[in-house]
Amino acid sequence: MDFINNMLRNAYAKGFKTLNEADCYQILRRIGIKTPQIKTAAANDDIGKTLKDFPGEKIVIKILSEKTLHKTDKGGVKICTKDKAEQTFKAMAAAFPEAKSFMLTEFIDYPPFALGREILLGARLDEAFGPVITLGFGGTDSEYFAKNLKEEVRTALTAALNADFDSFIENSLLWRYAGGKARGGKPQISKAALSETLQKLAGLMLHFSPLNKNAEFFIEEFEINPLCAGGGKLTALDGVLRFKKAEFAKSGHAVTERGLQSLLNPKSAAVIGVSGKKMNMGRIILNNIIKAGFNKENLFVIKAGEREIDGVKCVPDFNSLPQKIDALILSVPAGSAVQTLRDCAQSGKVNGVVLISGGIGEKEGSAGLDLELKEIIKEGKKTNPDFTLNGSNSLGLVSNPSNFNSLFIPTEKFTPPLGFNPSLAPSAFISQSGAFMLASLGKTEHVKPLYAVMTGNQQDATVTDYAKYLIKENKIKLLMLYIEGLKQNEGEALRQAVSQAKKQGIKTLIYMAGRTPSGQKAVMGHTASIAGNYFTAKKILSQAGAFMAENLEEFEDLCQSAPGKNLRTIKFLCSATPALKPAPWPIP
Repeated sequence: MDFINNMLRNAYAKGFKTLNEADCYQILRRIGIKTPQIKTAAANDDIGKTLKDFPGEKIVIKILSEKTLHKTDKGGVKICTKDKAEQTFKAMAAAFPEAKSFMLTEFIDYPPFALGREILLGARLDEAFGPVITLGFGGTDSEYFAKNLKEEVRTALTAALNADFDSFIENSLLWRYAGGKARGGKPQISKAALSETLQKLAGLMLHFSPLNKNAEFFIEEFEINPLCAGGGKLTALDGVLRFKKAEFAKSGHAVTERGLQSLLNPKSAAVIGVSGKKMNMGRIILNNIIKAGFNKENLFVIKAGEREIDGVKCVPDFNSLPQKIDALILSVPAGSAVQTLRDCAQSGKVNGVVLISGGIGEKEGSAGLDLELKEIIKEGKKTNPDFTLNGSNSLGLVSNPSNFNSLFIPTEKFTPPLGFNPSLAPSAFISQSGAFMLASLGKTEHVKPLYAVMTGNQQDATVTDYAKYLIKENKIKLLMLYIEGLKQNEGEALRQAVSQAKKQGIKTLIYMAGRTPSGQKAVMGHTASIAGNYFTAKKILSQAGAFMAENLEEFEDLCQSAPGKNLRTIKFLCSATPALKPAPWPIP
């Protein structure tokens, strides 16, 4: 890897962030992937003697330019007989005066445009999932295949050290043809040989990625197209590599299990932002908590100048709280929310905070408030390691085990998901969007999750954090997640959580927004999340064991048909979506 790192360092020093095909061949050979024999030549070189070093009667001549990556489309690749090579070489040199040099390449005889013979093998650095690998049909029609048959041919897999490449290959459409599975087909390559090639590329990507803390450079993308299959061998016939200087993200947030437990199963609570004279948002929340049956003895209002509101004791400030509070509902205007949270964090008297206030980090001009809020969270964790924030812009949360409802919507306008439905398996619903959760639960009133959490902008606790905690707690059998975007490196953590849930018999249902550019823009505007590559996330999380709902209607139907406590399938009411597939959970 030192040799490859030096190649990247030299290219970077010259101002390049891509490598040409000749450089890519050097890297491929270093990691054990076969390439044709090559030699480079300048435009004014006499190539006559060089031609004798190549086997066969034909030669391939290619331009070498970091600026012209799609050489075939530009006429930068010519196949000719050796007796026509010098003439062809001079013509190409005249046609591409910007090309620094040219590459003479051994001609590999194989039938092009044959399904299974030309393979696209790609790897890229995904912001949420880290290094991922794609495998599909290659050649000049690869972009057409990817566009029109994307769901079938662009399979993605986390390039983890323990990745199951055999299953990955087996489930790809490419293998039907490369493995000779199609009628009348003959195997062009063994699964073992293809799997070994994937492992070699994965090893390269892992080394030049954030997973290697000593990495000097990150490989952003490495595409081999085509990777020629034939005679049991794989030969790379082209390569494009993009890289960048390593930039490691700052250490992630430290959300403790105790902090999450305080929010999900609070034994004590407080509300700030309650009016003693009118029914404002804070008072609606206070009344919802009372109506849910939460113990008033462990419930407080933080408000100076009042002794009691709606039968709940008031204290003037955080330091006056008689005990440490599990869950604080902070419902004050955005302008004063940051200072209020600072006072809360400095007091060390609160574990979990549900920040209802919006407009922090999601609207133009609020970036400063967002950074200030994150700094307060960081400082709060120094005072109290269990200090955890849910929000901002959170609609609240509902915990049936604690008889706790902190939604700010009056119960006469929305029936909160309180109670227990004995015919359904215990479940949890974690959503980045409060509106999405309310809409879904409003249509499925019989679904009573043990926990219903709306994370909002996720400035601290994320959907993934809650998922990991609930899986470890192991009190549920169904985990429903609505995700608008995954933050940096969060995808891999979610993949591991889904995989663990499958091992424990917990079904994971996920609906992800941001499939289209317009959808991604809307997501970014709502929660300031990273709307990642939906297709990559879908493939990786599906392979880990999650069921990915294709649309809102399918997600709601799956919620309605949540498995019973013995996990027997409940049939769908599919009149609105007749194309739905049977429920994914097995019948014992």
